[in-house]
Amino acid sequence: MLLRERPTFVTFLGVTHILIGCMLGICHLCNGGIFLLGSADADQQVTIFDFMSRAIPGYVAIATTFLLIGFFQALIYFTTGLGLLQGHPWARKISIVNAYVAILSSSSQFLYEVFFDGPALKTFVAQNVLVFSNWMTNLVTIKSSIVGTVALAFLGYSILVLRWLKRPAALEFFFDQGDVLRSALHDIASADDDWPRRRRRS
Repeated sequence: MLLRERPTFVTFLGVTHILIGCMLGICHLCNGGIFLLGSADADQQVTIFDFMSRAIPGYVAIATTFLLIGFFQALIYFTTGLGLLQGHPWARKISIVNAYVAILSSSSQFLYEVFFDGPALKTFVAQNVLVFSNWMTNLVTIKSSIVGTVALAFLGYSILVLRWLKRPAALEFFFDQGDVLRSALHDIASADDDWPRRRRRS
């Protein structure tokens, strides 16, 4: 139950968090499936997975780390989105911490895509031109552009989260909600402590 009217920007962040959590979960689930299929493919003499493993030092570890971070952030976004809409103070605190993590991870993924993953994929397609047509080269370019744009979008959104959740209105809203929760828990605890005494009186 909300003590006071929820600020519009908190509602926006809560809904956006939930949507981002769902989309991140689906995207990383698909990426994880593609990654596992590529690593298990032993029929082709030259596969994208084999090439990327040779072209990028630590490719498997880096890809696995990005996948795990993505799944974890999807869960955090979805959970804190629900918490923000319900006015829980912990949701604000975790959202702020997650925003800092998202800034680091988004920056890392952007740099990784621009300097390592994207160029390596283009080289693989160029070396296997008999297998892949010209449209595949364009597709790799589009893929790199999309990944880079999404990473920058997450970077901008994370900065927005930090600015909005540190507003005085946000502090006041979540502080009041925390006071209500603590007061309710105190009343419940007091009632439980007083129950044996009231039973003896009766």
